Amino acid sequence: MQNGQILFYLGSAIFGIILLIINSKFFPSGLPEWVKPIQDIIPTPQKENKSVH
Repeated sequence: MQNGQILFYLGSAIFGIILLIINSKFFPSGLPEWVKPIQDIIPTPQKENKSVH
């Protein structure tokens, strides 16, 4: 059972990190440098510019 718990916690942590990357609104000044290579792997919705209609 211990291995199952470790996998569960590891999966939850990875899932949480992916959610943070997708919801980049948590980083109003832009995403940290280490996230950019991950964004290339995981397509994320880009912020729409308000000045462009």
